[in-house]
Amino acid sequence: MLVGGLNSESAAWVYSWETEAWTTTGPLQQGRLYHSCVEAAGSVLVAGGWDAGLAPVQSVEHYDPVTGIWSYMPDLPESIAAPVALQLLHGEGGPLALFFGLDRVYRQNEEGEWGALAGIHLPELFDGYDVDKAVLVPETFALGCL
Repeated sequence: MLVGGLNSESAAWVYSWETEAWTTTGPLQQGRLYHSCVEAAGSVLVAGGWDAGLAPVQSVEHYDPVTGIWSYMPDLPESIAAPVALQLLHGEGGPLALFFGLDRVYRQNEEGEWGALAGIHLPELFDGYDVDKAVLVPETFALGCL
């Protein structure tokens, strides 16, 4: 799936591996660029970014692959002043988020609310997806790295 961006802030496309073709699907409720997307429970979640006027976008949207419709979920925390250059990750127990300029890891709960994970701090401030990268690996892999 390809969602939003500089030239098409609200557009969304789905790729079919069977037909090898892109098809448009329902547009985002809120156009955005410099946002992040992640697969979440068989669907897609999009969060943050800037609107076309370069104002921060606090909203989070959920895509329903059956209907092709995007719907709003609870917004990102108000304490995240500019949710741009964020990175969403598929995590056990719900999507995780890293926010520009912060050293905390946030998780979305079952109600869609975001909160910082207790006791977990990044070794440095996250500088955004265009500079810092992150990937979740199985615990067995991580243990082998220590």
